[in-house]
Amino acid sequence: MQAILNFISRLIELFTKKKTIEIPQNNPQIDAPPRVPDVYRPDGLLTREQYESLNQAIFDGRIKLSPYSDPHPYKLLRETNGNNRSKGIDALILRQGGSLGQPYCQYGQQDKMDALALYLKIPRKYWNYPEGGGTQRVWSLVDDKYKRTLKDEPLSCCFVTVEYNNSGKGHIEDIYEVVEKLENPIGFKVKTRAFNTTIDGDDSIVRDGAGAGLATRKIFQNWIQVKDKVELKGFVDHYLIYVDAYNKFHGAK
Repeated sequence: MQAILNFISRLIELFTKKKTIEIPQNNPQIDAPPRVPDVYRPDGLLTREQYESLNQAIFDGRIKLSPYSDPHPYKLLRETNGNNRSKGIDALILRQGGSLGQPYCQYGQQDKMDALALYLKIPRKYWNYPEGGGTQRVWSLVDDKYKRTLKDEPLSCCFVTVEYNNSGKGHIEDIYEVVEKLENPIGFKVKTRAFNTTIDGDDSIVRDGAGAGLATRKIFQNWIQVKDKVELKGFVDHYLIYVDAYNKFHGAK
């Protein structure tokens, strides 16, 4: 009798025991935060593309660096009453040791290089690029290893320097994109960051103008622009200047 009761008890236990059910865990895939471009975290030597992106971010104000972005970024610099004057342009010229009202196309590129040096934490003294506001003087003093000719072809992060009428006066802009190679005559269509020039889409390189901004230009070895004879002096690869500055600075530490 006891055996029968034990059997019945085990049957009851078997059918009434709670089953353990595994509940699927809801672990949704959490998207990683957007990756910050390496250009904004300069922990090592930048590639040309990263260095170019940094140039553009400083020029257009996505990266703000006092005093270089005060009172507004480079691309918004405008002459208020002509004569190379406005609050922002005056401040830029004075930072570069110039006199108010002087042409500022070269001073603008110098100032942007100073801003790059500050952001990258590589003192400007390590950047092998002559100081000053005269385009022809600076061109003549640049180390030949950084220079490129029309035959070499321009690259992004190259300054382009020209001279007008064999006068010792000229203009400089900073190439950020080579659009196409031109034929008959040989030349290049490029996009540039420019100071002290026209910024209305005109493809001629004009020495004086409304302020600073982005421009599209056609460059040849020699050409006539309105009444001016324009001669290309050449290109200066300032990415290579940065590379040398980086290596000298970090090698010296």
